[in-house]
Amino acid sequence: MKKGFTLIELMIVIAIIGILAAVAIPMYSDYTKKSRTSEVPGNLKDLAQMQLIYKEDPNGGSTGTKPYAMALATLGFKTSSENFSDDPTKCPGGSAASTASTTYNTYACGTYYGYTTTSTGASSTCTNNPLVTDFVYAQATDKSKVPNDAGGAGFSRACMDPKFNLNHAGGL
Repeated sequence: MKKGFTLIELMIVIAIIGILAAVAIPMYSDYTKKSRTSEVPGNLKDLAQMQLIYKEDPNGGSTGTKPYAMALATLGFKTSSENFSDDPTKCPGGSAASTASTTYNTYACGTYYGYTTTSTGASSTCTNNPLVTDFVYAQATDKSKVPNDAGGAGFSRACMDPKFNLNHAGGL
């Protein structure tokens, strides 16, 4: 009697491995995409705190009609890449400007998200208060690298209001 595996036994093992891989690889891909969203709440909270400090600073530039800073350079906020852009989709690949800008609606480029002090295009998501539309907002730099929900918006954008409520268009 010979010792070893038959061809049928090897084919069954290979089929089982194939089935496990077919299930595990998409799940792994989804988990890695979801992990990319972990930077958003922390960065938005930091930006929100900076905005509140700016508003309460007696030497700050807040006014009755614009109590919050409109530009990231005013707050001194930077991500680890220290890149800024006028459009978050220009952040990946090094095509963004390399210096901070005092321009309204400038995005600080993060690894997967761009952060700004304006919520233009998302103000109704954050708040209905017109005095708070220049608070903090994040948008995905590449929507294919973050998860989508059934509606398609997924984790593509989020904003935080002055009460530290995280609001989003999808699953953040």
